[in-house]
Amino acid sequence: MKVLDIWSCYKIKTIPLCPNLKELKISCCDIKQIPYYPNLKILEILFSEIKVIPYYPKLEILFISNANIKEIPYFPNLKKLKIECCQKINKIIINDKVHLNIWYCSELILHLIKKQ
Repeated sequence: MKVLDIWSCYKIKTIPLCPNLKELKISCCDIKQIPYYPNLKILEILFSEIKVIPYYPKLEILFISNANIKEIPYFPNLKKLKIECCQKINKIIINDKVHLNIWYCSELILHLIKKQ
């Protein structure tokens, strides 16, 4: 499986391990934790109880909306980051090549690093 889209599935509590997964979308679910997917390139988390995003070395696109995430780790291959209505988020570390779009994140402190 390369793409997994979970939407309004309140009975699902865990996500299966899929080593070839490249795209994961989670919306309106009670999932609290995301497994590690070594090949993940696109991640969307919308209206979710997830609090921690694992490190994904190949992640290129990250979209988070109305989630309880507090920090976003540094992803070296990230090209696009969109964050909306995440009042608990307080720290993001990104490189200076990322296309960034942030809305309604009042506690956020942004840390930029030079891309190596």
